[in-house]
Amino acid sequence: MITQKKYRLGKIILFTIIVLFAVFLLFAVIKMISTNPRIPLLANDFKAKWIKYNEPINLVTWKDKYVQVIFRRSFSISRTRPSEAIMTIRAMKLAKVYLDGQLIASFSDNLDEWKKERVINLGPFLTAGEHEIQVAVTNMYGPPLLLVHSDTLDFNTGKDWEASYDGNNWKPTVSAAKIEFPELSRKFPNTVEALRSEIVFIFPIFVVVFLLTLASRSNSPIVVWIKDEMLIPSRVRWVLLGLWVVLSLNNIYKLRLDLGYDAPDHYKYISYIVKNHRIPLASEGWQTFQPPLYYLISAGFYSVLSCFTNNESTLNTLMRIIPLLCCLLQVEVVYRTMKSLFSDRNDLQILGTIVGGLLPMNIYISQYVGNEPLAGILSAVTVFMSLKLLQKDSSLMPKWYLYVLGLVLGLAMLAKATPVLLCPPLALFLFYSMRQRQLRNRKIAVNLLLVFGIAFAVCGWYYFRNWLVFGKPFLGGWDLTGDLAWWQDPGYRTIYDFFRFGASLHYPIYSGINGFWDSIYSTFWIDGYLSSITSFAICPPWNYSLMVLGALLSILPSVGIILGILRTLLVEKYVSKGKLFAVICIGMYFSALLFIYLTLPIYSTAKATYTIGIIPCYAIACVNGLDLIMRNKLIVALVNSSIVCWAVAAYSSFFVV
Repeated sequence: MITQKKYRLGKIILFTIIVLFAVFLLFAVIKMISTNPRIPLLANDFKAKWIKYNEPINLVTWKDKYVQVIFRRSFSISRTRPSEAIMTIRAMKLAKVYLDGQLIASFSDNLDEWKKERVINLGPFLTAGEHEIQVAVTNMYGPPLLLVHSDTLDFNTGKDWEASYDGNNWKPTVSAAKIEFPELSRKFPNTVEALRSEIVFIFPIFVVVFLLTLASRSNSPIVVWIKDEMLIPSRVRWVLLGLWVVLSLNNIYKLRLDLGYDAPDHYKYISYIVKNHRIPLASEGWQTFQPPLYYLISAGFYSVLSCFTNNESTLNTLMRIIPLLCCLLQVEVVYRTMKSLFSDRNDLQILGTIVGGLLPMNIYISQYVGNEPLAGILSAVTVFMSLKLLQKDSSLMPKWYLYVLGLVLGLAMLAKATPVLLCPPLALFLFYSMRQRQLRNRKIAVNLLLVFGIAFAVCGWYYFRNWLVFGKPFLGGWDLTGDLAWWQDPGYRTIYDFFRFGASLHYPIYSGINGFWDSIYSTFWIDGYLSSITSFAICPPWNYSLMVLGALLSILPSVGIILGILRTLLVEKYVSKGKLFAVICIGMYFSALLFIYLTLPIYSTAKATYTIGIIPCYAIACVNGLDLIMRNKLIVALVNSSIVCWAVAAYSSFFVV
């Protein structure tokens, strides 16, 4: 009895410590966000809102460009001259304040002090009558923004302010939280128009799959043949692999070489290695901050192909083979993950293989030259190997398996820095799994050192070089140094960016401008930023009606992923280590996305393609969530038919005709 009380008391103390630590961490994060000038999150106060010049989002990239906007407001003073008229101002980032054309205050000496409140007493400058306050705000890495309030004069930034670039042409300001979508986003069909256009194609597929599912218990020869010969996971896997090969062969010569995120700069990176026989420094090009593995492999492949042809266009086109092969292998990894984790459920294996194998973000990112697909497949293999290791019942961990796991993890981090996010959950779960197998602490330490030591041996030299040259191991395109000094709209974040959602269900293309969740959704389920193309005339030749319809059809698998995460964390009493590991990996990647979205305020920061390395985790969460609702034959039929329609739309969207 005493032992039980001590155990309960210990749990209460532990829970209290965790809660207090979480609260402390939350306040520390809030404090950091509110005071750190390098985190461009705008917080309105109770009296005024941040305002900006009213114009649509501009999709171009700016480099080293100072932008100035003049804000103004008229006000009147009664016969009684105020002895004190306090005005509080915050500007993003430099500001000069004018009253009736006379400069009365200047805050233009330090870009890092823009979050500080500046207090100005206008009283000595005021007389009875009409006055005009003007604030000229200048920013280098974003748009000029202003927040002003004055209790004495009863004026706050809002609709009654005007703004101008040149001081001659004025227009009313708008709240910084308001989003004006670019004209390009409205040149594509919305989801309602897409549904009307494609219903004749999609609805018959829905009906056929729905009826076949309902008839699955019949003894009809056709139904029995489909169940026994076709609807087995391994066959579905081979069908998907075949479809991938057909799509790849069809598209490889039909897409322009300049399509894709920073595609010309990826070609330059490969060309640099071919010509100079060395890895460039991060400061030597737009994309040379990327780790080198993909570019080394591509440079070797390029050199081999050069023995057979000197045609530059042909060589650059064939460089797409490597990304295509990487994403083809994702299908196999997802299938094996499903087979391992849901070994007794063929239906869930099939659903997971279809969803993971045909994720649109994996399809479109593989069509172009870039290091994302290679990092993605190496990360996915790391996830799969980790899941297999967590499932093993044997008390022995084969050394060769740990060697290979460390090697693959190291190669993944040598292809892109993102896979470093797998390290914390991998270390935690390996430690927990080894403790469950009753390994000694020394043995646990040796095994962990083996995995991460090999990984560091493979990739550590590159990050150590970065540290020696640039003072930090991890570099990104957001580092404002040298040739990487650039910015895009919006240039700041508001709290609304993290909570609003829905634009991607109406006009999904470029809907990510609306906020974080629309950005993730539109790049996860469709090519939401059209692979960085900002002109309608040169957009990739996707089948846009089907792709936009896919944004609607993706609601069900999205719900499945969310339910799967919640089921793992809250519902299942005895959750498997594999499912929990998958959910923790998703959490790690999304935490990193949120951090980058907050600190790098450009419209395309939150791209789901950064997470293709955890596609097996998404597939696990999705089928785990769908399994929660598939409680009767009718719902199973609805789920199956909806997923098949989604899969057909996802595949057909990117099949260039």
